[in-house]
Amino acid sequence: MGIRGLTTYIHEHLHEVLARHKLQHRRVVIDGNNLAHILYYECTGINAAFGGDYDKYASFVEEFFKGLAACDVSPIVIMDGGQPLDNKKMNTVRDRITNQIQTCLHISPSSQHRMKVFPCMGRDVFVSTLRRMNVCVLQTDFEADLEIAMLAKELGLTVMSNDSDFYMFDVPFIPLRSITYNKVSIGKKKRSNEMFNYISCHLFNREKFCQITGMDPAHFPILATLLGNDYLAFDHFKNFYNHLEAVSKSSRMTTRHNTIKNVLTWLSQQKSNTTEQIINSVVRLCTSKNLKKRMRETMENYTDAHSNLISLVSKHASKHDLDSTIKENCQDKAGTFQDINLTNMTAVETSLFCRNGKQLPDWFVLAYRAHRIHHEAADIVTQGYFISPPQVEDKVSASAYLLVEPIVSTIYTMLWQDSRLRDCAQGCSDNVMLSERSSVSRVLEPLLPESSL
Repeated sequence: MGIRGLTTYIHEHLHEVLARHKLQHRRVVIDGNNLAHILYYECTGINAAFGGDYDKYASFVEEFFKGLAACDVSPIVIMDGGQPLDNKKMNTVRDRITNQIQTCLHISPSSQHRMKVFPCMGRDVFVSTLRRMNVCVLQTDFEADLEIAMLAKELGLTVMSNDSDFYMFDVPFIPLRSITYNKVSIGKKKRSNEMFNYISCHLFNREKFCQITGMDPAHFPILATLLGNDYLAFDHFKNFYNHLEAVSKSSRMTTRHNTIKNVLTWLSQQKSNTTEQIINSVVRLCTSKNLKKRMRETMENYTDAHSNLISLVSKHASKHDLDSTIKENCQDKAGTFQDINLTNMTAVETSLFCRNGKQLPDWFVLAYRAHRIHHEAADIVTQGYFISPPQVEDKVSASAYLLVEPIVSTIYTMLWQDSRLRDCAQGCSDNVMLSERSSVSRVLEPLLPESSL
């Protein structure tokens, strides 16, 4: 979801920072979850009221990536993994699912042209289509944003996403909403008169943003934190916002846009202050408990961190030698990123652990990283729950998800048969599946025999 209101604020009040760009001859890293949903909503003729037409969706996905290939654009697609172990985003997840359930309940053949919900098998169709096209698809341990940003920084890639969080990272960023999804244009190079294909889009100009707002580039993490995000809601800063509003308020802007403007103006006046001094100034005006600690933790999500995916993309390459190094794992001699071959892989790094702290076996991590294992499996092993994606159903009848409880319990059993996973079953009597429509938790017990415990 990112930072609420930031995208519209930039489009309406800082449009100069979005430079017109012809996308061609680039290596990009794509926010897979974001693109999967966007392409589904952009695809016309889908009967969303009946669960979606997967064949039409698959064709539209294929058409988009053929367009990238025609423009000599080489993508890596990164999919979100499981829920964070600290459950920081659980409230956001619950709110999102609740909204999706309401859409499922109200959608009808007469309203489906203006109302869609991403179908439960949409992600599988998206990934299988890319794999069939030999596009490199990777799955992160948890949320993909930081991994995408670190891959982009390390390998010199351009990020493609609609998540406003990427305005805050120091990486080249193309908002997906600026792309013409079904149109490849033809241009001519001025010097050689050579023809080339391109896709029209916008490229975020970070330097221009700082120039216009007067903000220090080093303060992007604190800006992302003060505006509120999925990790720390903006409600915690209400007193701070009220203090700024007493100084400056624009009647031409919405309340949210006015808040963003005031925070940007205030930060532009803090160039001589350290991050710690800025945090202290904010905390003095707010009443939330442990706010200073939570602000620091949130800021860490926007700073440099280690990527667990980098070894899968290349064992040796960096942004300095990307063009000269032949990727051993997922890049061919032509320089295009290819799908992962598990037979050539050894152990990979991961932040996934069982609930009892034990490490997951290499076979699980490797298959999971290459998206051969669903992210729900990681939630079952690490968290002890399974969140069922909302789907359109007959609201008079009981949810179809109630029928799969024995299947989910069997999956628990399969995951815990390995010697290192078996111990995860102990003390996991609170395993749950979040039931669609009612949003209530249902207790599921693993079907493990006593001898395996």
